[in-house]
Amino acid sequence: MISKVLKAQSDGKPTSKAASKSGSVYDNKGSAARLVNYMEHEAKEQGETGAYFSQVSDQIEKQEVIAQIDGNVKGLKKEDSKFYSLIIAPSQTELSHISSDGQTLKVYTRQVMQNYAANFKLADGQIVLSTDVVWFAIIHRERDYSGSDPMVREGKARSGERKKGDQTHIHIIVSRRDKEQTVNLTPTGAKTRFSIKSWQEKNAADFQQMYGYTQQTHFPNDVYKAEKLSERVQAFVEKHELENYLSIDRIVSIGKEQDFGRIFYRNLKMLENTIEKGIQPRDPYNILDRRKLDRRYTRQGEYQTDNKAQRTVNRQVLKLRSAYLKAYGIALTELDLPTETIQKLYSVHMHKWKFYENLNELQELILKEGAIPEDFQQLLAQPATEAETEGYFQQQRGHKPSQKSQTTTSKENTVEIDNSIQSQVADQQQKATNQEKNLLLFERFLQGVRDGETTKDVDWGERPRQKGKTRQQNKKEEHEYNLED
Repeated sequence: MISKVLKAQSDGKPTSKAASKSGSVYDNKGSAARLVNYMEHEAKEQGETGAYFSQVSDQIEKQEVIAQIDGNVKGLKKEDSKFYSLIIAPSQTELSHISSDGQTLKVYTRQVMQNYAANFKLADGQIVLSTDVVWFAIIHRERDYSGSDPMVREGKARSGERKKGDQTHIHIIVSRRDKEQTVNLTPTGAKTRFSIKSWQEKNAADFQQMYGYTQQTHFPNDVYKAEKLSERVQAFVEKHELENYLSIDRIVSIGKEQDFGRIFYRNLKMLENTIEKGIQPRDPYNILDRRKLDRRYTRQGEYQTDNKAQRTVNRQVLKLRSAYLKAYGIALTELDLPTETIQKLYSVHMHKWKFYENLNELQELILKEGAIPEDFQQLLAQPATEAETEGYFQQQRGHKPSQKSQTTTSKENTVEIDNSIQSQVADQQQKATNQEKNLLLFERFLQGVRDGETTKDVDWGERPRQKGKTRQQNKKEEHEYNLED
């Protein structure tokens, strides 16, 4: 059972060059008159009456449909979408099961639109009823191949050619605004507000329940994508004789779980490249199912976390995996190098800078030996020595440790360094330095008096700037200081 929302800009484009200037018949920025007239014309050519139906009425004329849709746009701007086009397309076996009866299709369409209304999740928890939605539907009995149809792309049919067999389907025009014109009902917006996949699954389940249909219903493009993926994997398996290594059904199942997304095909390509180099990973399905093992990976492959420093750690791990794959042709999986374990080691390490050094050393060791050491966790958790700590802080241009005290362990005893004592010693040294500067200034003053100079001629030097004050404050105090002297 196919039920989907048509794309206003790409679906329904005219095939002739003369009509191409008018754009798609599903264009929803303006009036619905063009689409309503087109649907009625197509229905009459196929032997139908061309009448529309809604949630509560049958035999609705096109003038009323246009008036209802075009008049339900309060609060929408000129460039906003005014309505949406939906389609319900049962398979030929499903149509045969219900004898392609028009009245049965109308009953089922009303159930689909009840599901459509109930699928909306508004911010304030408001429930949308089918009576709150303004919609109209019409039945068509025939369909033509389009340029994007899989059969056309494979060269088995031509665009515009009539499809064979029973092609009965239902077109629905639904207003973007609710009946009270206070809420936007947008099926193409955020998934948290309207999930198209949930709506499709509910429609398929209702068809099975309402009409006792026992066969598996299908969804848009899923069958086609599964068949293409199965053909691709089967050809690869036969080429490299991997019948006992890869399961086609299991790979297709993983692809379905990930909606045949870009990440899945990226992982599949990585697995194929690795095998073509003569290397068979010990767990090929783990490579394909990587997003399922750790759902916090983004589309860019970065590990999602709230800590900026932890994201830096994860980027280092990803760089290591990329470098290892480039050097040895083998992909390091989460089982080989678990990111979560490295995250825990980073969070408990006393010196983060030391952890980064350990991680770089581990990366060099792995790339050099071509294998992950069994004690890699101990290498990452190795603490900093006293000499390394002193050398690190000397490079930080006087930056003091953020900890109140540092503990260094030796074989004989443990020495605790108190930062407060260090700060007192530093203050005393600063005071002594200031006293020396004052003595030098006084000596300059005496020498100037002996030479007969005035206070303006004496080179007083630059008054030491005080920490915690702006440049303007220091200049002002220096000027006042010179005047007083």
